[in-house]
Amino acid sequence: MSSKPLPNIRPRERHAHPPPTRDEALLSQAGPLVAANVLIIGQSAVDLLCALLRRGCPAATCLKPEARPDAQAYSLTIVPDVTNLPAAEDALRSASRVLAAPGRIVIGIPTTAPKSLPLALSRRLRLNGFRTVATIAYGDRTVLSAQRPRRQQ
Repeated sequence: MSSKPLPNIRPRERHAHPPPTRDEALLSQAGPLVAANVLIIGQSAVDLLCALLRRGCPAATCLKPEARPDAQAYSLTIVPDVTNLPAAEDALRSASRVLAAPGRIVIGIPTTAPKSLPLALSRRLRLNGFRTVATIAYGDRTVLSAQRPRRQQ
């Protein structure tokens, strides 16, 4: 049995994928956008608005957190950055007024927010009638998504 020297094999270099941006993380939980009418509640949402339009969203509106939404029915509400429970409750109240049934809400929570915020907000969503509440960690943020079910006839 002859012993041949093994070729100089290096381990394969791993190219780490960069963590998703804030907008990518939020939109990954938004569902289909082709027929969506989207309300974005938050400051500095122009980049998110542009990302929605690039993905084929036909209608989107930005609203500052302190403003009251119009009476239009939206199929998706996105709240990009929630850092405390009072701000989350305000956004949830606004979203509940205008979100059609069935409708979806997506909320971004930066890692700088209190660690208890995702769980507290998940409970608030369920108490407000939302179902299928999901919590997913993306690099520098946690994204919550929930579905408002169809109204029973």
